[in-house]
Amino acid sequence: MDSEIVALARSTMPWLSSVGSPVVISSMVRLVRDLVDERFPRWATNEQQLNTRERVHGALADMSPSFRHWRMESLSRNERALFSERRIAGRDFAKTAELAEIAVLDGQTLAFRINDGDHLKISCILPGLDLLAAYEHADSADNAISKRLEFAFDDKKGFLTSDPSDMGTGLRASALLFLPALSAAEKIGQITHAIQQLGCAVAGFSGVGSGFDGCIFQIYNRITLGESEETILRRMIGVVETIVEQELAARNELENALINLVPDRMARVVAMLCSARVVPLQEGLGLLGQARLAACLGYIDGQFIGAVDELMTAILPTHLQLRHGEWVKEAQQNSIRAEILRQAFAKVQMLR
Repeated sequence: MDSEIVALARSTMPWLSSVGSPVVISSMVRLVRDLVDERFPRWATNEQQLNTRERVHGALADMSPSFRHWRMESLSRNERALFSERRIAGRDFAKTAELAEIAVLDGQTLAFRINDGDHLKISCILPGLDLLAAYEHADSADNAISKRLEFAFDDKKGFLTSDPSDMGTGLRASALLFLPALSAAEKIGQITHAIQQLGCAVAGFSGVGSGFDGCIFQIYNRITLGESEETILRRMIGVVETIVEQELAARNELENALINLVPDRMARVVAMLCSARVVPLQEGLGLLGQARLAACLGYIDGQFIGAVDELMTAILPTHLQLRHGEWVKEAQQNSIRAEILRQAFAKVQMLR
């Protein structure tokens, strides 16, 4: 195992608040940029990709000599999957980015992907609903790099990218939301339909293309062409704030309707987390979702929300194995996952 990757897996994620937000877990902004005189990575030869990587790497080094970076050909596919689990890269990154490079700055809140579909993807992720600040960080890095490299840009179309859906601003803004009450009320379908009319979309916990297999969802913009960055961001913030209001109202309705059942359910969840010996991944994520709701509703200490958010990433397969120090089969992963959860919940007590 690469020691730097192990250290990254064992480090905290600065985009997760130590306190945690009741609904909005994090905000992310990604900017896509391509060099004016280079082929897109998917159509370039290996030599051309390596040349592009050296050029972009050099620009990043000029901007900040202190960044940490990983070149994907030096890592196994299992190790590369860590970047997807930490939301630095997409869910299929480990399979497709053989000659890519990832660099991180500012304690991992600012990340750069080279040769991942496009020549450069700049992303910033922050805790809570803070899309404007995330955009400011990413835009500042974009401005600094554009002084060293010329990006492909058309006066009418905007930034030119390998994927037409990114053309224009090249901006993807997204928010990770915890929506257990709306999920229980089966209203996610309604929300998906409503926000599609506003140029937005909904994805699952694992990002664009993943299914709705839990109560954590990603809301993101689909329109990048013909609108300004400010318009896109303001619309996204408005959409997220509306969903937050609906989720909090749904939680009140749920608790009032099941006034005698909710406390029992919360107590059972905590008891299972304290005692389980084998926990498959999806069951673990489900139990942590229920524990997060218990913290939000005051059944356990609300300060535990941030810890639950960390655990939701810590129990994912690549993180779990890197932290453990070896690659193990699924059955052993389930045992290790259970041990992690037992230790985390050992001293958690019900407050009501």
